[in-house]
Amino acid sequence: MNNLFNLTPRQKLTRARVLLNRSHPFFARLTMLMKFVEMPEIQTMGVDANGVCYYNPDFVDSLSDDELMGTLCHEVMHCALDHLARGEKKEPNIFNIAADLVINDMITANGLKLPKAGLIPHSHRYKLKLPDGNDLLIEDIDKRGAEGIYTQIKNAWKNQNGQGQGNGSGDSSQQGFDKHIYGKSSGQDKDVAGRDSDFWKNKIVEADMSSKMAGKSPLGMNRIVDSITNPKMSWKQLLQRYVRANLPFDYTWSRPNKKTYSSGIYLPNVEKQGIHIVFLIDTSGSMSEKELKEAFGEIMGIVKTIHGVTLHVIYHDTDVYEGSSLLNPTAQDIMKELKNCKGGGGTDFTTAYKYLEEKVKDADVFIHFTDGYDRFPKKFNKPIIICLQSSGKNIDTVKKEVHYGKVIKVEG
Repeated sequence: MNNLFNLTPRQKLTRARVLLNRSHPFFARLTMLMKFVEMPEIQTMGVDANGVCYYNPDFVDSLSDDELMGTLCHEVMHCALDHLARGEKKEPNIFNIAADLVINDMITANGLKLPKAGLIPHSHRYKLKLPDGNDLLIEDIDKRGAEGIYTQIKNAWKNQNGQGQGNGSGDSSQQGFDKHIYGKSSGQDKDVAGRDSDFWKNKIVEADMSSKMAGKSPLGMNRIVDSITNPKMSWKQLLQRYVRANLPFDYTWSRPNKKTYSSGIYLPNVEKQGIHIVFLIDTSGSMSEKELKEAFGEIMGIVKTIHGVTLHVIYHDTDVYEGSSLLNPTAQDIMKELKNCKGGGGTDFTTAYKYLEEKVKDADVFIHFTDGYDRFPKKFNKPIIICLQSSGKNIDTVKKEVHYGKVIKVEG
């Protein structure tokens, strides 16, 4: 492939992540967790459970930018979906096919390109060539997990030779383009050691939330995210997760990547930024003192765990009242703010949300503590997390009303 900018393979990988950040922020956020290791003895590319991506430099050099972007997404999704642990005790060639079909269906549905050697579904269907030459039609891939597809392929293979053992499809062209490194990684790299299923689940939800706020949510992720967030989880854990999903990061050209700059190539560096959080607190008459203390207690919890917080407190009943704006506030600052609560009248969410849209321009995320006893606006075009107090309105009722942001029920 003609390398227009004469980039090294490592620089091409960096460039691919930059391009992904512009067009597909969900996948870009996950690929930022990968560590690249050059390995000429591997034929193409492979990844382990910790997100260490091993690559053959000639393979990387052979790919276009579009193909490399799709390939990085393919690799990191094996980690994010925990395929390398889930497939450890299964017949590897069959599970390779099943896992690749699930991931490639998602990647191509989002307009990304893959190398020609990949197993590429069309309209969520794929015809797999069995060893006897017959086709096995695999359908509804977007609605299925790797295990279900694995079972379908394995049963078809078993029906042919009377046993469940073997290599699955004997056609090497149907084995995909990459290497799957099953089981736990050796963990020798301290930067990525010990990443488990929960780590990747958290990162999926963070990436999903972040991409939704950017208006670029990927197709096919709702089912996966729902399966992660539906199990019982502390409301505080969920709130922390959703806030962290909005931690800004970007590429900066003012401080270029030192490794590439020294070789005469000008590529950006990753820059993590502070976060501006607006807490909108319902101080209407229906909110008890206990619930207001809950709200301020969680404000303290978030500030303690995230560095570089600008905290802007706003109160509302039927009117809106400005509270304090604090940089890296202490517990003392927050307790002082609690004494300055304003309100105590009726409730009007529409007025409060209109104020946020018109008056607050630079917040990264809004958090609304409320009992939910008013009608929410039909639209709100900013990232918001609604925390319903323990004695508040039923969460399912609110979710039917609200088609934006996230809704959490505070546990009593």
